[in-house]
Amino acid sequence: MRSTAAIVLSVFVASASCGAAPLSLFAKRVLAVHNGERVARQIPRLTWSETLAAHAQVWADAMAKSGQFQHSPRSSRPGEGENLWIGTANAYQPEEMVEAWADEQQYFQNGTFPNVVTPGGPHVVGHFTQIIWKATTEVGCAEASGNGRDILVCRYSPPGNLVGEKPY
Repeated sequence: MRSTAAIVLSVFVASASCGAAPLSLFAKRVLAVHNGERVARQIPRLTWSETLAAHAQVWADAMAKSGQFQHSPRSSRPGEGENLWIGTANAYQPEEMVEAWADEQQYFQNGTFPNVVTPGGPHVVGHFTQIIWKATTEVGCAEASGNGRDILVCRYSPPGNLVGEKPY
């Protein structure tokens, strides 16, 4: 696990009991990695949304059952962005799943979306930019397993990756 995520997790766990319903350990772990990336860029932290997590669970379960791995139709998630991850069942921790998206930062250059990829880099930084999208304020994630794979779905509100806008 990255040291930033560990620090944010310890700070978050210490303050999670103030005012809101307690979060699950899974939610704390996933949120800590997201917020570690945001804090490193001086972007406001995300808050956990049980509504977004429930929406993510529906799609994660559908993919696990069908064996297909694809984004949900935009029409089924108005006002929500979405990140997807898939890997071998029981081989990855929640932090590693989110860090796979965060690792796209090595190919990121700050600019106007979609022109945020370093020259010559792969054209996959949209997961990372969704994590650090400044206008996004909430996240909710869910896991499902099927066909020997674990699936992570995270939903974001308001959604990021808006063409013609800067992530932060």
